[in-house]
Amino acid sequence: MDKLISIVVPVYKAEKYLSRCVESLLSQTYKNTEIILVDDGSPDSSGSICDDYASKHNNIKVVHIKNGGPSNARNVGIDNATGDYLMFCDSDDWAGNNWCEEFIRAINRFGENHFFICGLKHIDNVTKDNYQKTVVYDEEKEYSHLTFDHIMDIDGKWLLKGLYIKILDLNIIKKNNIRFNTTISLGEDCMFVLEYLKHIDYDFVIINKATYNYIQDNGESLWFKYTPNLYDILVLEQESMEQLFTIRNMLAPAAIKRYRQWCYMNIYRGFYNGYKNLSKADAINDFQKILDNPVTKANIQYYTEKEQQSKFDICLLTENAKKIYSYFVREKYLTKIYNIVKGNR
Repeated sequence: MDKLISIVVPVYKAEKYLSRCVESLLSQTYKNTEIILVDDGSPDSSGSICDDYASKHNNIKVVHIKNGGPSNARNVGIDNATGDYLMFCDSDDWAGNNWCEEFIRAINRFGENHFFICGLKHIDNVTKDNYQKTVVYDEEKEYSHLTFDHIMDIDGKWLLKGLYIKILDLNIIKKNNIRFNTTISLGEDCMFVLEYLKHIDYDFVIINKATYNYIQDNGESLWFKYTPNLYDILVLEQESMEQLFTIRNMLAPAAIKRYRQWCYMNIYRGFYNGYKNLSKADAINDFQKILDNPVTKANIQYYTEKEQQSKFDICLLTENAKKIYSYFVREKYLTKIYNIVKGNR
């Protein structure tokens, strides 16, 4: 018998998109699914839309809860899931009709003891009107079978952290009580994926097909606002990644180099978060908090010892927030700084 896939959809203020999302899940060519719509206390008509679908389709379950955020809603979804596998879909996105089937085909071909990831289509209606980009690991291959040492390459392709392009073993999640961190507003999906990876010892299999449609259609999203604890979240991700590396005894030099570059890039991301959104005085204060973090000092020291130092590296080593802010101001579009930090010297 086909194994049951539980698909969890957190729903909040989604009346504009919800029907498109649910219809895409009902149209899956793989039919043995249960769709769990978690109405997160939505103040619009989303809750009634969920109930209407549930009244017409036996495989749809609706859970109404008090508003607690997407992480809490996903946790409630996990608690109500009864399948063999677990997948996540955001209510403003939609899935291709072969989304589930491609995962099952890959599982049947490679075996369950792999970590499966699919590609996606990224649709941007915020920074560029209806700009679409297909994201896969290798467009020349149907599948990419990769060892754990390629984890940073996968992350570099923007495929490691997204929940909606994974199929997970629900038994592993429930057995190890893997849940979403409800205390953070960004990065909770990454932390969940990294925690899951700590409990398996599998290679990666990437399905190089864009079977999920991720839409960026909300200029009010947290990604476009100043996040006071963004750098703290990035540090949490780093600590979780290091724990995972220790568990998997990851020693590949190329992967470690990519990881250190990623850690260094996080310093840039933290600075940019403040520079773009705060006044000069507040941004400098934000910069100084990042510089005072011992993780920052360790990342700067490690990276600059291993790489040829640029002007920006030297500027960072001064640990002077005002000088670093001035450096950002001089590079009007920040492209040069971004390339320097990314390693394209």
